[in-house]
Amino acid sequence: MDKNYFLELELSILSPEVRRSREKLDALLADDFMEIGSSGAMYKKHDTLTHLPNSTDKTEYELFDFDARSLSEELVQTFFKTKRTINDSDVTISNRTSLWKKHGDSWQMVYHQGTPSKQV
Repeated sequence: MDKNYFLELELSILSPEVRRSREKLDALLADDFMEIGSSGAMYKKHDTLTHLPNSTDKTEYELFDFDARSLSEELVQTFFKTKRTINDSDVTISNRTSLWKKHGDSWQMVYHQGTPSKQV
């Protein structure tokens, strides 16, 4: 398993270019995608495809302390922290984990969770 490959996937899904593109998000998120956001709310793929591309917030992410482990040949779990800044002022530090599942020749996120943290 190439950890850098999964780091690049995580960075891409956090990028404004991908987050504003329904088509790019659709390709990266599995049809059965679920997320428990840092707010505690649960989202499905439809929710994410509806909300993210239409958001007018200026959101920036810094990703650090990345790691990944292979759970099987077709399933990888990532772990990392983010510093999220919304509209240049609202800052949240979160511990995050994602599950990536192989679909054909590509990988798609099937699960993501963000948990707020006070530690950087």
